Amino acid sequence: MSLLAGWGLVVAASGLDWLLGDPLAWPHPVQVMGWGISRLRHGLEPWCRQQPRRLQLAGVVLAATMLLVAMGAGMALEWSTRRWPLLATPWLILALASCLAGRSLRQRVTAVLDRLDPFPDLPAARQALARIVGRDVTHLSRRDILRGAAESASENAVDGAFAPLFW
Repeated sequence: MSLLAGWGLVVAASGLDWLLGDPLAWPHPVQVMGWGISRLRHGLEPWCRQQPRRLQLAGVVLAATMLLVAMGAGMALEWSTRRWPLLATPWLILALASCLAGRSLRQRVTAVLDRLDPFPDLPAARQALARIVGRDVTHLSRRDILRGAAESASENAVDGAFAPLFW
């Protein structure tokens, strides 16, 4: 694939993410990985019995399994584009767009900010922030809510936009 074609895919996928975001009916790839990790962990924990060596081995098995699944998905995508060349471009655009989270991130952060301006509704802002952070938001001030939204936006921009595009 030429450099120009590659950039075309990136622009098209970014545009698709901007227009549609993550359809609620479609599971996000990270969500699917989370389900897989939970199931593997649930199966491995009883075997570990809190023994450090077994816990380490289970971690290696879990990480290796997730890497193999991700590699398999990538190889299946590559194979399908060779098998059905006419579907290659739309398939690659959809695959890349599904890895992006620009629109969803913008919507979640905007939901927090909208509840702070012009008339602050701290309980509603805390509830909106709780959807994008993993910390306790119960007693956060307006300033802390803004900081949490900014931190989440910057961290998730790396995970949901820059990383899928550059790695």
